[in-house]
Amino acid sequence: MVITDDKMEKMEKELETINKSLKGKKKLDTLIADSLDLPVGNTKPDMFEVIKELYSLSKRALALLKTKSILETPAPQEGTATEVLDIVRKELAQFRQILIEHNKGGPDIIPEISNNLGPSETHTLTLEGQNEADKITEELWSSKVKKHVASILPSIPIKGVSGVKEGTAKLKFKNKELMEKAKDALSVDYKVSAKSHTVTMLEPKLTMYDLKGDFESSEELRQSILDKNSSIKSLVEDESNTFKVIFLEKNKTWACLQVSVKIRQSIRESGDFVHADLGQYKVKDRYHVIQCFDCQSFGHMSGSDYCKCKKYNADPVCFYCAGAHKSKDCEKKTAGRRSSIKCTNCSNSKDKNVKDKCKTHSAADRLCPSYVREQSYIMNRTSGCETSKNSYLQWAKIRQRELGIN
Repeated sequence: MVITDDKMEKMEKELETINKSLKGKKKLDTLIADSLDLPVGNTKPDMFEVIKELYSLSKRALALLKTKSILETPAPQEGTATEVLDIVRKELAQFRQILIEHNKGGPDIIPEISNNLGPSETHTLTLEGQNEADKITEELWSSKVKKHVASILPSIPIKGVSGVKEGTAKLKFKNKELMEKAKDALSVDYKVSAKSHTVTMLEPKLTMYDLKGDFESSEELRQSILDKNSSIKSLVEDESNTFKVIFLEKNKTWACLQVSVKIRQSIRESGDFVHADLGQYKVKDRYHVIQCFDCQSFGHMSGSDYCKCKKYNADPVCFYCAGAHKSKDCEKKTAGRRSSIKCTNCSNSKDKNVKDKCKTHSAADRLCPSYVREQSYIMNRTSGCETSKNSYLQWAKIRQRELGIN
């Protein structure tokens, strides 16, 4: 059977895109490379992400083959779509088990649920040169300091290194003990300061849709949900579990809920639906990314006291073309002027790959790498959303690749 369907052609292009995305990385396990016949030079995390994409692609191909098989007349013969269906089903069943075994704690494994919102700690060492002549610059860090630090700390694990800024470099550690060991070792050659910071984790928030004005107040909605969902009500009887309606939109068409980790898991197991009054309502994880529409940066809103663009009376920045004017006054924001689009956040990035893509989207694009990074940061601070975060990042990466954003 020869498949010339447009969907198959689209999947062939997607497969080629996935193949190209594998190039230019480092450290691919040679056994994996040989067995899968894929380009070398990729990290295992890179490979795992692509393998999941290939698995998803295979499932869609299977569905297409099934459609073709049903349409075959007369009855399918050996070597046609029916035989292919059986083979692909068996291979995917085995492959899914491999994914589960190598992704313990991921989407296929439900970990033990805890309501512990205990603080998350960060431990950071700040390095400076001993004198002005030894000031750490990006060039000096890349050419000399990075290798020197690695040689001093051969057996101490480091979580990461933040960008060199104002003559300093920052090393992040998993715990205080490792940080103190690194401090003692580095103090001989550098000025070193240590800082531990505690960040309180946030409880999950959910958006509840399509209320159609059926509830007059937040308390009425909350009580109706408890009356109709025995699993949630039983969990609320334990005072350690939070269940609040923190916002009801003025037209009463949607609401925002704040829940404990256990209640979020209970709702997830119910298909992300909750019952209230005479209806069933869809809920979705809510991560509120705050963006200033004056300077387009994240973490504050226009007009706030913190907003540096207001504080220093700087010119506004257009979210569409990155020009020094308000977005509403942009003359280039038309369908015929796509060549003028530019994201100010990505254009100022120190990551060359991000900076090179700044003209593929605007600062208001929800697939902007800067926006995705900000949402990922909020997800990191929200308890019990590991599965949602992994799914979101995978989805964002696929969509960015399709649109040429990343």
